[in-house]
Formats: sequence, structure tokens, C-alpha cells
Amino acid sequence: GDEFAAILPRTDREGVQALTRRLCRRFEGTGVKVSIGLASLRPGHSTADSMHAEADAALYEAKRRGGDQVVHYEEIRETIAVTTADKKAAVRRMLDERGLEVHFQPIWNLTTCHLLGVEALARPHEGYGLAGPQEAFDVAEQIGRTHELDELCASAAFGQADRLPQGAALF
Repeated sequence: GDEFAAILPRTDREGVQALTRRLCRRFEGTGVKVSIGLASLRPGHSTADSMHAEADAALYEAKRRGGDQVVHYEEIRETIAVTTADKKAAVRRMLDERGLEVHFQPIWNLTTCHLLGVEALARPHEGYGLAGPQEAFDVAEQIGRTHELDELCASAAFGQADRLPQGAALF
């Protein structure tokens, strides 16, 4: 269950693969499973926090596959969401500051061309660095604050209900 991290500056992907192969060979026949998660620096997209989170996600994917695996984050990028400490802090801040925008989307009866009501759509303010409401809810779930985000969304929508056309139902 021990975990270690290594930073390999000026090492290309082939060099890292050669190193991981040698490391895995050293443990062959010992009964020790070696699972390795890799992440690479991507200009403009990598911080120490995000690289650690990506390597950790790759490591746990290697373990999920049964161990004795090497998984690079690039292989799982499309299927695994990584939540950094920065994202968690952003959601906490958003909840504390009540930082949501509400937009109302009309719902029409297309046969009669009458407005039935509006759907309230809550979005985190751009300054929090969240990709949108789905990411906000995913992170809120990870930090155990989904119920607070639900309440904030409802409160923000009802707090702006005076903007609705008269007689429009709020969905």
C-alpha cells in the first residue's frame, strides 16, 4: 500500500516507459504488485496540484485494472475526471460567497405558442474557474456539500423570480 512519487525532468515518454519497465522487472517473481500512474507536464495546463491529481488518478486506474500495470493519464483523460485542491477550494468559495448566476429558459407550448413557464438554470460565476454546473456538482459531491449547492441553486432561482413574466411557472 505504499505510494511514491518521482519527478523526471527532461525525460521524454520513451525514457519514462523504459524506466517503468525496468522497475516492474525488478519486482517480478516477488509477489509484489507494482502499479504506476504517470502524468506529463502540459504547457498552460499543468500545476503541481493538477499533475499530482492526474498521476494519482492514473495510479488508481492501474490498481483498478488489477495491478502490475502502468497507466498514463493521457490514456484515461476522457473517462476520468480529476478534481484538484484548487477546484475543491473554488466550490467551497462559491458556496460561501453564494456565487451563482441564474438564467431563465422559456418553456413554450409549440401548438398554442403560449409561454408555459421558465426553467431556472444556475451557473457558477466565471471567476471560480469551474467548467459549468456539472463540474460544480461533481466537486460538491466529492466534498460532501451537494445539498448546500442544491439549496443555493433553489434560493438563487426563487430570489430572482420577480424577473419572470407575470403568471409564468418556475420549473
